[in-house]
Amino acid sequence: MKAMYFLIFLSLNLSANEWMKFEWGQQTIEGVELKRAAMLIELKDGTKLQLDTGAPSSYLYAPAYKFDGNKVMSFETPSGQLINETFQVHDTKSSDEYAVGTLGASFFKDSVLIIDFPRNRLMKASSIPDELSASAISYIDGQVTDSLHIVTSVNVGDTTLSPVVFDTGSSIFKLVLNKEQWLPLVSKAHADTPEHVMEVPAWGRKIVLYGAKSLSPICLGTICVDGNIYYSEDPQLDFSKAGLAGLMGNAILEDKYILVLDYANKRIGTIKEQ
Repeated sequence: MKAMYFLIFLSLNLSANEWMKFEWGQQTIEGVELKRAAMLIELKDGTKLQLDTGAPSSYLYAPAYKFDGNKVMSFETPSGQLINETFQVHDTKSSDEYAVGTLGASFFKDSVLIIDFPRNRLMKASSIPDELSASAISYIDGQVTDSLHIVTSVNVGDTTLSPVVFDTGSSIFKLVLNKEQWLPLVSKAHADTPEHVMEVPAWGRKIVLYGAKSLSPICLGTICVDGNIYYSEDPQLDFSKAGLAGLMGNAILEDKYILVLDYANKRIGTIKEQ
């Protein structure tokens, strides 16, 4: 959930069809410990980037790095290949709680991002790798916006919400909407008095989110889960200005699915862990 995004200049792409590990950053909000708050990818120097498909581009944060325009960072793949990437540095007042920067959607443009949640690994590929080609992939139609958001439809009961961004940078949420869309999806009592109020860090400050349990399951394709949905009245989280219905984070998938974000063919796919 970032407000400003800056251009990444790719010097070399990751090798196709090679898995890279990620780890979960933890966070405590309102006294609740969240163990899957951010997806972190380690760089060769030991620092970490947050995987954020809600961010169109990628950047590093100052003052973790001197604000001098660009910075070369290195990944080391499991096979030992060293990949150098040149990032623009975003002059921020403070560094992120987890990471020194963001790896955004531009890194995966015209490719397939595969996130294996059960095994904490991901892959940037030119096509579905052989090891997954025989798997039963459930595809959902999607679109890739001009801002490189990959969007699809989400159903809550009889209500279809579209377009919704799949945002790995908002990992802890199943669904975040504008208030007017949120109101009919929760009970009258919770619409009057939301049962959850939380402050989360975004854009270098705190924003307030209000939540309640959805009256109906939240469904991404055939995946349906019960849970809380949220809204914010912060103007920087007004999805309608961007022509969006809302965003969905990783929480709907937990550790039960492999996610396929196919930027090349404009679709979202899931594989249920056996």
